[in-house]
Amino acid sequence: MTPRTITPTEIDEALKRVAAQNKMAVEQVLAEAARSLQSSLARVDSATNQGQLATILNNTQAASAQMRDATSDFRELVGVARENEASLTRIIVSADSVMTRLKDRQGTLGMLVGDSTLYVQTAQAVTQLRQLLQDIQSNPRKYFKFSVF
Repeated sequence: MTPRTITPTEIDEALKRVAAQNKMAVEQVLAEAARSLQSSLARVDSATNQGQLATILNNTQAASAQMRDATSDFRELVGVARENEASLTRIIVSADSVMTRLKDRQGTLGMLVGDSTLYVQTAQAVTQLRQLLQDIQSNPRKYFKFSVF
């Protein structure tokens, strides 16, 4: 078998067939892309007409402004805390010292906290003082003498 020779006319016709097939495929792809783009634009147009995009943008802008304000307030708060850090540290250390002394039953308050007998005696003294005040109110002549001359 001898190879067949292809004529230029046959090559030209084959190229035209391939070009026609590719043209149809390209046209189909472009038509589908155009439909998809048209659908997307219709959704954007609908959202724009209903004001949804404007609302979203306005809400985003308002949220951004609120975040800036909150950040500014937080920075100010941190600045004040830094300025008062030494004072706050002294207060905490002093409170810790007082609590330690109370816990260790040191000083007057520490002894009061730790001694239940002192509590009982104090309660008894308050009760007796109330009784005395009642008696003074009931019998003032017993405790006071009044003379005009």
